Amino acid sequence: MKYLGVWLANTPDRLYAENFGTLFATLSDDLRFWKTKMLSWIGRINVLKMNVLPRLLFLFQALPILLPATFFRSLRSLFTRFIWPTRSSRLQYRTLALSKQSGGLALPDMKWYYYASHLTRIVDWMSYDSGQRWQDLETALSGIALWAVPWIRKPLLRHRVVSATSVSATLAIWHSIRSKFALSSAPSPLLPLIHNPDFPGEISKSLREKFTDEPRFQVRHVLRDGQFVDITLDTSMPCSFLDTFHYHRLRLYLRRLPGNSSLLRPLTPFEKFCAMGLQLDHSISALYKIIQKADDYIPTYMGRWERELDMPISTELWTKTLQLTHKGTRISALVENSFKIISFWYRSPLLMARISDNGDPSCWRNCSQTGSYLHIWWTCPRIRIYWTLISTLLTKLTDHTPQFNPEVYLLLQVEGSISGLKRSILLRVLLCARALVPRHWRSPSLPSISELVTRVQELRLAEETLVSSDKTRQAFHDTWYYWDTTLSTADFCAFTGEWGAALTLLDGSPGAP
Repeated sequence: MKYLGVWLANTPDRLYAENFGTLFATLSDDLRFWKTKMLSWIGRINVLKMNVLPRLLFLFQALPILLPATFFRSLRSLFTRFIWPTRSSRLQYRTLALSKQSGGLALPDMKWYYYASHLTRIVDWMSYDSGQRWQDLETALSGIALWAVPWIRKPLLRHRVVSATSVSATLAIWHSIRSKFALSSAPSPLLPLIHNPDFPGEISKSLREKFTDEPRFQVRHVLRDGQFVDITLDTSMPCSFLDTFHYHRLRLYLRRLPGNSSLLRPLTPFEKFCAMGLQLDHSISALYKIIQKADDYIPTYMGRWERELDMPISTELWTKTLQLTHKGTRISALVENSFKIISFWYRSPLLMARISDNGDPSCWRNCSQTGSYLHIWWTCPRIRIYWTLISTLLTKLTDHTPQFNPEVYLLLQVEGSISGLKRSILLRVLLCARALVPRHWRSPSLPSISELVTRVQELRLAEETLVSSDKTRQAFHDTWYYWDTTLSTADFCAFTGEWGAALTLLDGSPGAP
């Protein structure tokens, strides 16, 4: 029977097959059908974000059960075949799954979203007033107050939490990832001092009130700035004999606790969410980002650029590159081209020769040099003429000549603020100029001035359609003012002739700069 989008089974063991197995089959059929559609590379990733991810998240939250690793491996394989329908993967899945700020395309990692859905449940357990009716049932299944369960030592829960339940599934996930993603430690400053089987006996209410007015009593209330809070020094609230006894018993317990040094550290970002005792807005997205940040993986293309350019590239410069790649324009084709350039997506003659037994590593532009990636994009004598013409055009448009190097023209590491560049005509012309090079891939020809003007005009028209208010209209005119006024000048007409003459000279003398 299906109820609210979930197939109900007569035994818990059948929930996976009836729901996740069925959904996987449906997703396979959908992606197989969509695979033949004319979708861009980034468009396919967006399909996974907007169509597939919500369907999986619904089941992750509605059925918080343990899922086998094979399920996620099958999903990854399915997604990979959809993203690369006619060719082998050119980038690692792990690179694509990074956030855009870290050098990826934010391709959903479903296993991490699965983890985030279980972490959301723990945040709900810690909420003072979540209003979730299922918590009454789970409290009965856990045998202990839910807010205390995640922080109690794992062996103490073995015979208390009912197995094969949503609580046991969440705890199994929690204990497997809490250290891996730096979510917490064992023990944690959130270790409960009530509802704790490892610390039996009552603690008087009067003693708890000397540490905190919160209804929960945790280690973080007893330890401050790495020291025990000495309540005996507070003369305004004298301690009774019973309070003093409980206080020293508490200190003895914490001193004998294995790994007690971790109790003194600051709270992690995840623990801070839990300590607030509130429901978290957009909780799965927020917790997914915490998991992402714990992964210190660096895209391999960053190191490759440093080797290609024979120079280190700072984190600040990579931040500018990635910001301008993803936020420099709202036109997806230009965003895709920019990311393809920095990620070495395009295949050079040298790479093709290594793949093919009979391949020729020579440059396609007949310059008699080896066609490495940097050569095809920058050092080839012919392509340098093209970039020189682009540099001249940028100077005419902006009265500013950007540094003539691959860091600027290929990695967008242009001098100036990111916000200023995003509003500039310089960035727009540069994005369009870069997008024209792949149109002449495997060809000795170079883009013409008419191709560039057409592409920039298409970008201008696309941006004009996005104008929605007087404020944005003024910003649009400010951005395009110098392009509009320069295009009709005699100086630009003369420059057009110079561009054509340069290409004619190159066509007549192959290989000559």
